[in-house]
Amino acid sequence: MVGRLFDAQSQATKAMINAKRDGNKSNFAIAMQIENALMNTAKIESELQLLYMQTGHIDVWNKIKAKAAEMDRDDAQLPDWLSADKFHHYLHTRGVLSDGQINCTLLVD
Repeated sequence: MVGRLFDAQSQATKAMINAKRDGNKSNFAIAMQIENALMNTAKIESELQLLYMQTGHIDVWNKIKAKAAEMDRDDAQLPDWLSADKFHHYLHTRGVLSDGQINCTLLVD
């Protein structure tokens, strides 16, 4: 049950991305689907939290939420090659960027 709750949140986000790519649905319809899915998962999450509280295991709930937040942060981090410093270095070593100026002729085939 717990795994399905968090999978549902993830699936709602993925569904939004896929629906936007599809272009077959209106933004309103997509927004309504996403908000309804998130509302349902929030309701289930609060009921689940209450179960942990009633059984005296709120510490376990807090650990679960902390771990999920940590994993979300890890997922949200940019790949190493996209960091600003590394990208700047990449452009500079390829001759695209020198003295803070972009050499546009190198950007065109």
